[in-house]
Amino acid sequence: MGTRSFFTDSEIQSDPELSELIGEILSLKSERRDLIGSLTPGISRWVDEISRAATSSVRGNVDCKEPFGILEDVEDLGQRMLSMSHFLSCSNSRIPLYKADELVSTSSKLMKISKDFCESTEQAMDKAVSEAAEAEDKRKEEERKEDKKKRDRMRKKEKKKKQQQKEKDEEDKEKRAIMRKKEKERKKKKKQQQQQQEDDAQVITSEKITEKMERREEEEDEDEEETRRQQEVRKIMAANEFLRLSSNVLARPLCYRNELAMMITEEDEQEYERAMEAERQAAMEAERQAAMEAEEAKREAIRKAEKERERRREMIKQRKAEKEAKRKQIPQNKAPIVEKEERIVEEHADEQEAKSPAEQLKERMGNQLGLFAGRRRAWEYSSGSKPGQCGGFEDKTLLSPMQFTHCIPGVIPPRAAVIESSLQIYSFKVTGLSGDLKWPLNVYGVVAARDTVDHNRNLLFSRSSVMYQVLTSENDCSLCLSGPSRAILAVDPVDFEVELRVHDGYDFRGDGINDRELICVSNRYEVAPSGEIQRLTFYSPLCRAVLSLEQLSSTVQATILSIRVVGEGHPFKSGGEVFCWSSSADGSSTIYEKVVLLHSLEGIPQEDDELDLDGYLPLSRNVVSVESGGGLNVVVETYGGSSTSTHVYFPCEYCNISQRTCLVGGSEVEITVAWSRLVRDKMDLLIDGYTTQA
Repeated sequence: MGTRSFFTDSEIQSDPELSELIGEILSLKSERRDLIGSLTPGISRWVDEISRAATSSVRGNVDCKEPFGILEDVEDLGQRMLSMSHFLSCSNSRIPLYKADELVSTSSKLMKISKDFCESTEQAMDKAVSEAAEAEDKRKEEERKEDKKKRDRMRKKEKKKKQQQKEKDEEDKEKRAIMRKKEKERKKKKKQQQQQQEDDAQVITSEKITEKMERREEEEDEDEEETRRQQEVRKIMAANEFLRLSSNVLARPLCYRNELAMMITEEDEQEYERAMEAERQAAMEAERQAAMEAEEAKREAIRKAEKERERRREMIKQRKAEKEAKRKQIPQNKAPIVEKEERIVEEHADEQEAKSPAEQLKERMGNQLGLFAGRRRAWEYSSGSKPGQCGGFEDKTLLSPMQFTHCIPGVIPPRAAVIESSLQIYSFKVTGLSGDLKWPLNVYGVVAARDTVDHNRNLLFSRSSVMYQVLTSENDCSLCLSGPSRAILAVDPVDFEVELRVHDGYDFRGDGINDRELICVSNRYEVAPSGEIQRLTFYSPLCRAVLSLEQLSSTVQATILSIRVVGEGHPFKSGGEVFCWSSSADGSSTIYEKVVLLHSLEGIPQEDDELDLDGYLPLSRNVVSVESGGGLNVVVETYGGSSTSTHVYFPCEYCNISQRTCLVGGSEVEITVAWSRLVRDKMDLLIDGYTTQA
């Protein structure tokens, strides 16, 4: 029969009183066992007499490992008493029978009590174990419930979090949809505006150019049979072009030169170009020779005029001497009359010499206006009289800087498209004020170039009296140029015309009556490539003007279509500058002088301002010349506390559109450039079937 401990070793060691009590109990237990062992045998064995089989055996006086083996002790005591009573009853000693019966009865009762106690103890222990198991199950069940509640709470939180995230995503999606819708509407509106502008100005847009390029790329992918068929069609079209050209020449022979009425091959065209180049060189040489002869004749005329003046002075001296001699010889009554005539002549001469500086200045300015008016009449007589070519003296050029942007690379360009020398315009300054002029000046008027492409004005600067520009000092005397509107061809001499006036700030009527002429003069640039920046000076009685330019050889024209800030951010809150220059074919990119496209010391408008430019920068000029084989360098700078500068390089192309992006002050800036060859002569365009509208 097994036993159980009611106290653990750790509990006994932690409580001193309990440890002392247990020691006393163990001591009494040992004394009791010793006493029982001395009175009763230590071994009891029971054997069935009939079957001779052992039924039970008890080994007494053996210490139990359990400190409180009460049940074992009771059982041991009962076995010993039973063994003693059996021994006494079976022995030959004289013991009364009733004592033996009483001993057996007592042992039986003791055995029965021990068994009942053992059974009740086992039941109590089983009940305690079952209760402990139930408590454990209940505790585990509560833990499971608590874990389930926690998981439910976690699932609810996760579900709530997912719902909130879903709602946030839906809200962001709605915002993005609204933004896309707004962007789409804005793009649609912008596209409609661009389409309207295209319809009004009849300009080929970049979208049409792209579509045309894609169509031509698809045509290039066709099979060989289709290519041969197109070649045959082109031959037929060439024949038709020849017939149409022939009929036009017969109908209007005065509008064509003889060489234009021939069907020429590429070799013939090259030969023709060489011949024309030789003729141009010969013409230029003749012009230079004529200019030298004219200069020599001018110097000779000056020498003759000087000799004539000297001769006249000698004659005047002789006349004075003769008059003096005659005065001495005439009678006294005629002397007052002669003296009066002499006084009148002398007073007239003194009056011419004693004019005030203002009157002399006004007279010289009138002479300059008269010379400019004479040049205008000469131009109208020589160039303006040609029907259908040049128009009026003040007519502006209508040729587009993107005339051949739509061409396809690798395809032979039209005859009118050339790569020629052109002028790069850098700056125009007004300096050297004289007379009563003082800084600041409110300047307006026209500065224009006139080349041999169409003999019309190519405006560099043009402002009315309402939109005058203020020049504050000698350090701030550069005009804000808005041109040229196309490249200036520098194959032949180029004429520059300057008509500037000073606006009277007190002219409230705005009719310009009180305004005065500042400079009205023309000057010719003789073609002489030097590879350096040149200065062309214009003289006036009131001031001096200097035009900085450079002649570039073998160039194309680049049009900066737009410079736009893409996305968020506005790096030009404190103003900025955009300028560029052309790098040569040998890779040299030294900056001698820059072409300023935008210069602003004030903040450039953004989307939140009243003037919404949609991120585009308001460039003052757009067209520059770029050397063939070189490239275009564009620099974007921002002003303010955190000023930055970014450089973008565009390799030279002959057609199509280039686009680059860069980072300026943490914002993305997009630059778009259109490329085109130059136009040599407007008549070539008309022959090729192009329009001359810009």
